[in-house]
Amino acid sequence: MVVRALRRCGSTLLLILLLGLLPGGCYIAVDLRGNGDRSGDDSTGDEDPADDDPADDDPADDDDAGDDDDSTSSGDDDDSTSSGDDDDSTSPGDDDDTPSPPFGPANSWWHADSASVPSGLAGTGWGWGDTPYDVTLTDQYGDPVQLYQFYGQVIVLDLFAMWCGPCQQMAPEGQAFYAAHQAQGFVLLAVMEEDMFGAPPGSSDCQSWQSSYSLTHPVLADPSGTQANFLNGYPTFVVIDRTMTIVEPDMWPWSDSTITSLL
Repeated sequence: MVVRALRRCGSTLLLILLLGLLPGGCYIAVDLRGNGDRSGDDSTGDEDPADDDPADDDPADDDDAGDDDDSTSSGDDDDSTSSGDDDDSTSPGDDDDTPSPPFGPANSWWHADSASVPSGLAGTGWGWGDTPYDVTLTDQYGDPVQLYQFYGQVIVLDLFAMWCGPCQQMAPEGQAFYAAHQAQGFVLLAVMEEDMFGAPPGSSDCQSWQSSYSLTHPVLADPSGTQANFLNGYPTFVVIDRTMTIVEPDMWPWSDSTITSLL
């Protein structure tokens, strides 16, 4: 049996085989594809030589896998299900960048982040190595100010009375030191124990003290005498380090070097 002819007609590949000389000289045309789809047949009967171009049989042109790769490109899938997009929406970095709220009541002074203040922080006493007891007092603006909101700063409690001569002399010096070292994490808390007449002070007394000496640090009224256990006279300077530990319960006279050694 001999192959007589081979041609493509539209999408149907016909292989005309010489099966044998039949009566009348007929031939049998066999569709080897067995595909009933006729959508690709050339209805015009056009036998353009370009249809027979062997290049059309190039596997690259008929490569269905290549076409599928284009339509289902892994790059397209990556874009539609981008892990980068998912990372942006659930990025743990976003959570890390969210600051914790400030510790303590709302006021105009510096606050530690709540996350930085130990949860078990509590007062233990009034002497060297103790943690001072937390207290909330009213400042010159009428706002509550909490001692522990300054955790992480070097603190000096300046316990004074308005009528005290040495306290009046020290007020400008304390202000100058505060202005020079505030940026290094230092805060001076002037705590008024008595007003000009020896009576419990109020917020208006703090305002008067501030304006008299052009103070820019907190001035707090302590009408209940919550800090009286520190007093050995006026003024009394209590030095507290960044871990809220008392390092000097009665710094007299004032010592710049004692404080700067902690900054």
